[in-house]
Amino acid sequence: MQYLLAFIKAVGDIASALNSIYEFSKNVKDYFADPTDVNRQRYWTTYSLLISVHRAISAASSEILSAISTLDRRIFQEVLSDKLGDIDQAMQDLDNWQRTRSEVLRGLALDRSAGAVADMLQYAQSGIYPRPAVVFPFIGMLNARLAILKEADPGFCKSPTARRPIEEGIALIRSAAGEIEALLRLHTDIQVQRFIRKQRDDDPLVGAEISYYNLSGTVSYRETVGPFELLSPALEEAIQRARAAAEAARTRGLMEDLQGTEIPNLRTQAVTIEESLRLCELEMLSQVLPYPISSIERARFMLERQEKTLSQSVGVLFGGLTSHSVDDSAAALDVPEVSEQLLNRRPTKQEAKVLTDVAQVFGYGSALQLLINHPDSAIE
Repeated sequence: MQYLLAFIKAVGDIASALNSIYEFSKNVKDYFADPTDVNRQRYWTTYSLLISVHRAISAASSEILSAISTLDRRIFQEVLSDKLGDIDQAMQDLDNWQRTRSEVLRGLALDRSAGAVADMLQYAQSGIYPRPAVVFPFIGMLNARLAILKEADPGFCKSPTARRPIEEGIALIRSAAGEIEALLRLHTDIQVQRFIRKQRDDDPLVGAEISYYNLSGTVSYRETVGPFELLSPALEEAIQRARAAAEAARTRGLMEDLQGTEIPNLRTQAVTIEESLRLCELEMLSQVLPYPISSIERARFMLERQEKTLSQSVGVLFGGLTSHSVDDSAAALDVPEVSEQLLNRRPTKQEAKVLTDVAQVFGYGSALQLLINHPDSAIE
């Protein structure tokens, strides 16, 4: 209970800082969707604002840690400051690379951001630090990593190794939200206190007090039922009616507590980051299709990817790729180019012949599916 109260206070103290994190996340996703100079400037502007609130975010995360465990708060805050510093430096390297095109700076931006994200994942996954304590600074770091990848390694989606930390980071955010919500539901239940009222000459009377208070202190319910005769069934009926009224209050109170602990926003951040990754996947796939991906195909792909792997979801993009949908499927299939996109290497002579034959007989889509199912495919 004290942990949840401390959590609500800590996130309340940095509400404006959290809004900066969320705005940065949205602007990064917008850049993935439409990589224009205007959208690039927007994410840079919000990241500049984010740098100024890093100290406040570290302090609030340390407050959360202190409420959860006995781990040294000072050391934890130093760790966070170190990792946030790595991300800031990586973004500075990216900025300098964009101006100078120095490959050294490009490599530093990629390596530093990868290291910061990997370290934060390790802290949470190994149990060194609890997820709720690391989640808010981590969201900013993960989005910075995505921005760096989009600029300095735009083909990163072809590498399962590059995609995996992003996917693990999304899972960390969702896990943190789930842990906090489970505790909220556990500690904010309806209380029923029964009582017996003794009488001097008659049998005792019985009754109950039904109550509910949310953690934020914004919603409460309290009702006393009775007194009734000792064995009267009216007591249980009255308790059930009062519980139903208290349940309605609990529903309202829980929603406000969820808002107070940022759980809806955490889940929104997981979705936003996931959409950035999916947009990158769509861009990769669009480079191997002989026609633009339609808005319907894009929407269906995003929906499929919520529950399926990348290789299971690509079928929604191949609906028009029959042997009759392209004038000459074998000619339309640029075997070396498509293979480099999906295999990260040029095909062997035998592979090229098989792909050309499959495209000629069964259609472009079948040839792409063959590449996607290849052991060397970048698509899992």
